[in-house]
Amino acid sequence: MAHRSPLVVAGLETRDGESQTSDDDDEIDLENLKLNDNSTWKSSYSSSSGMIWSSIPHRPTKIDSSNDTIGKTDLTNITEDISSVEDAFMCFMPKIILEKILIYPNLEFTQKNASNERTEKITIMELKAFIGLLLLAGLLGKSKKDLKCLWRRSPLKSPIFKATMSRGRFQNIISCLRFDDTKTREERKQTDKFARLNVSRHKMVSVTTNAGIQMPRLIYGTAWKKERTKDLVIKAFLTGFRGVDTACQPKHYQEELVGEAVSILQSQYNIDRRDIFIQTKFTSVDGQDPNRIPYDPKANLADQVRQSFARSLQNLRTDYIDSLVLHGPERTHDKTMIVWRVCEEFCAEGKVKQLGISNLYDLQRLQQLWNDSKVKPSVIQNRFYADSGYDDGIRRFCREKNIFYQSFWTLTANPHLLNSSLFKKLASSRNGTTEQVLFRLLMDLGLTPLTGTTNEQHMKQDLDVLNWKSFSPDEVKQFEALLK
Repeated sequence: MAHRSPLVVAGLETRDGESQTSDDDDEIDLENLKLNDNSTWKSSYSSSSGMIWSSIPHRPTKIDSSNDTIGKTDLTNITEDISSVEDAFMCFMPKIILEKILIYPNLEFTQKNASNERTEKITIMELKAFIGLLLLAGLLGKSKKDLKCLWRRSPLKSPIFKATMSRGRFQNIISCLRFDDTKTREERKQTDKFARLNVSRHKMVSVTTNAGIQMPRLIYGTAWKKERTKDLVIKAFLTGFRGVDTACQPKHYQEELVGEAVSILQSQYNIDRRDIFIQTKFTSVDGQDPNRIPYDPKANLADQVRQSFARSLQNLRTDYIDSLVLHGPERTHDKTMIVWRVCEEFCAEGKVKQLGISNLYDLQRLQQLWNDSKVKPSVIQNRFYADSGYDDGIRRFCREKNIFYQSFWTLTANPHLLNSSLFKKLASSRNGTTEQVLFRLLMDLGLTPLTGTTNEQHMKQDLDVLNWKSFSPDEVKQFEALLK
């Protein structure tokens, strides 16, 4: 059983031993990846670790376009006709298959670009380019250094796709390209033996809020990260996180660096914006650094909210926010509702998907907010610690209304839990750490923890909890007893 001792820093989730780690990824020398003299698609090459890789395809097939049947053909008969990479590609991906793949993407592409008469449909050559990129990505595997050449945005080195198309067209096409249609996808769910596993995996890593959107069960927090924010967010997402929490509050958050990270994740690592859950906050004047307020403090409260939200969209380089949270209630309920009404406008305009509130420890005020709001709160984000009684009453109300309780300061505030005999026993039984036990137990109670670790190994450990089996009802009950 391992243990990560938390380092107590006000408002910051951190741990001892935050040393940087790196994996020795095998890098592939693509210059040595060639057809041999007989053009039989046999190749081998060595990685920097000395491992020998080989690429020998299965026996190829040819398509009889007259009846769409697939017939086996002897390898030598095919390779006799190969005189170029294009010929070799067509042996494994015949034109009739490419044409069928293009049917549904081109329907969506045409609808998406209906207003632009000059936009041409996706061509077979462009489809080949995309498939080629996917094949290269598979060859490169974990070698992040080499993978960057596929998507890099540096003005000095062009990404590989630019050999066939512009960046704008590349982004336009990739948003439409898929290899099936909705009907086929639904039919496949009934016959694919892995479909249920995929759905189960989806439920393991996310929850559905009362706003009807998917929210990750574990979210990466960015408070106090300062100039390291961009690199840490990128590291977190490449490790497996899909949710990030920030705020339009320069005093404690670098929201614009989160935006830079999100942009890089999309452009260089091909992570779709729809797969990035962005949560940010409106922070009132009371919580701002007087010298760095991101809106006009002399404006009326409603306009302050609008200005702050506009700045968030600009900082985060997006046209919508998944979750907009009030960083705290205003001094009166009436003022809180002024802020909430403006946020409801954002929801009506499609600019925000769900709303929430943070640092609210008064159950009656939460109930007032619920009763008086049109768009109901989907999340509440509070410090999870003993001084508030672990928000027992608030958490019960959240369960009743399907409000998700997001915990922060989860590790830092609870060394007594991490050092308890129960946690040590449970960690030993799972070959994990006591920090992992706490995160898993909170998820079993229906909470969504935030973690702000800067250590890659700890990021992996935290995410691994999503794959853990839930603790037994008796074990959860023992944990709840420690919260009394």
